[in-house]
Amino acid sequence: MKIENNTIIFKSTPEYYQKEKAGLKCNTVRQITKPDEYKAFHDFYRCFEAISNKTITIINVDTEESFNRRLTDISVYKNCYIFSWEHSK
Repeated sequence: MKIENNTIIFKSTPEYYQKEKAGLKCNTVRQITKPDEYKAFHDFYRCFEAISNKTITIINVDTEESFNRRLTDISVYKNCYIFSWEHSK
């Protein structure tokens, strides 16, 4: 995970990447356990509701191909975060 300005960035396996890019799976579930990542994510999450122009970038781990989408929701389930986005039409 990386955060750059208003964008959160994750890498995805080729199988999931294709589903995510096609709009069949418009979310990703992540655990954020590293202290430095958690601090950065917490700051990003705290401002999520206040700033409506947050985006997510998903990168294919094999090809480095990527896509960007408007982030629509961040939900918490147990120790996981669910990042949802709006599929590009």
